[in-house]
Amino acid sequence: MSNPFRTATDVLGIDIGLLHYRDRAVLRILDRAEVATPRQLAILAYGHRRVAQRRLLRLWHAGLLERAIVPHAQRGGAEIAYRLSDRARRRLGDTATRSRGVNRLGHALDVVETICALVTANGDPRTCSPVRLWLDEPNAAAILGTPPFPDAVVVLERTNRTGVVCLEIDEATQRRAVIEAKLNGYRTLLEANPTWVVLFVVPSPRRARWLRVVSGDVDRRLASRSWVTTLGSLGTRKLTAEVESLAASGPMALERLLADPVRAFAEAPVATEAWLKLLGEGGLEAWDGSGGNPGARQLTKLAIGRGPTAGP
Repeated sequence: MSNPFRTATDVLGIDIGLLHYRDRAVLRILDRAEVATPRQLAILAYGHRRVAQRRLLRLWHAGLLERAIVPHAQRGGAEIAYRLSDRARRRLGDTATRSRGVNRLGHALDVVETICALVTANGDPRTCSPVRLWLDEPNAAAILGTPPFPDAVVVLERTNRTGVVCLEIDEATQRRAVIEAKLNGYRTLLEANPTWVVLFVVPSPRRARWLRVVSGDVDRRLASRSWVTTLGSLGTRKLTAEVESLAASGPMALERLLADPVRAFAEAPVATEAWLKLLGEGGLEAWDGSGGNPGARQLTKLAIGRGPTAGP
């Protein structure tokens, strides 16, 4: 399939260092997420969709972004998606050799959609976000060291409880053998971190039922730490979305999976003003303290996002 992404110019028409901190933060979000729509970036950064459209168009005209029209699998229709231009990625110091193929586009957008659903669980994420930490896939891989590598790892907080959730965004295209291998691959990680859980986010209830059938050949202890919900439910009900265990137990609210007391403090929860200023200034998030949990200590080793090795 040909590459649908296009930029307005082959040169960078704006010095990144002179951009508003919110625009610089958006560039770092796109470096982390690979791609996002104006609607999603309005949630994560700009606050209003029209502001997002205007600011992203300016960055596109400056050669910092590429854009394409993409179908929206969940609601039909189409949206514009933006990603960093190659020149902008290099300017930010990102030399990672990640795939930029359009076959990853829908999956990457659904990862961002999941994060957007979570950050809005308490209302306006600029002032109160329950997502205390967000590891994208490359940084999750750097921390965990061995497969499987989650599509994202998030630390969530709700009613004085926290939890580490490994997100697997399922596009209903993976075969049974792949799913079984992925589930079995989580055995060592979950044994080492007794309160962590795996959450599969799927496109439909039918896929959720199929996933539970597939898990029948997986160890029950492992299946009981793995849960499934639909992207639609997550988008409407947020942390009260119904999740089902891949074991035989019944449904419950997502927020009930958060089992650890709050023993650490996130200085810049995702999508808050503090987080945007931190990213915009070239800083990186950190989780201050681990409450004695080795797994949480492991998360503190990495400042999330690829930091600048060149430029702001």
